[in-house]
Amino acid sequence: MAQAIYREWFVHFRFPGHEDATFVDSPLGSIPEGWSVRPVQEVADARRGYSWDRSIETEDDAGTRVATIPNIRARLDMSGCTRLTDVTAADVERFSIRADDILMIGSNGNPERVAYSVRAPADTADLFASFLMRVRSKPDQTDPLLLFHQLRDPDGVLRQVRSTAVGATGLRNLRITVLRDALVTVPDRATSQGFQASVRPAIALADQLDEQQRALAAIRDLLLPELVTGQIDVSELDLDALVEAVA
Repeated sequence: MAQAIYREWFVHFRFPGHEDATFVDSPLGSIPEGWSVRPVQEVADARRGYSWDRSIETEDDAGTRVATIPNIRARLDMSGCTRLTDVTAADVERFSIRADDILMIGSNGNPERVAYSVRAPADTADLFASFLMRVRSKPDQTDPLLLFHQLRDPDGVLRQVRSTAVGATGLRNLRITVLRDALVTVPDRATSQGFQASVRPAIALADQLDEQQRALAAIRDLLLPELVTGQIDVSELDLDALVEAVA
């Protein structure tokens, strides 16, 4: 739903009040008067992630979690992530993940995965690894939800940066300077606020449903082995009645 609204407002320019808008030329083509075209580095902070020595990796659940490429799926999924010991407070401050941060894959053997982005749903103390890039919008410059959809737009920033990925060994690498120089459209304040008000409820619901799904999956993974081994006795459970009750 959020993506459909984004394309309607910022690709086809059918935003509220578009009937009365005057359009002017820009480096990205015709845009409404009062909007601007600016490089990503002016509206957001983009940086590469954290590098570490494998000696500080740990199996201890108390270790600091680090988002790596396998955690970048349809959404950010920190299950099975790498954990580290001896991470400094300065590194946590510099490489932590905040709500609405965008994590982009900067290096991958699959060209279709390079520059693929996900959004962080909440503040965490987790870090992001060096093969990833974090794009954090500047609150006074652009809306983070708009920037997220712009970075994922196959006809926008995604195409600009993916086409420049380089590599001679099968690994495609995105240059941080290319990402910072990529151009995005910045609408007027009223349109930006209207977009955020329109899509934020849908995105919040998606985050809530994703969290519930993970909780249910964790319960399933906990119970299934015990059911299979007979540690949980269901021999006297009326399964037909249970199915009817659920239905």
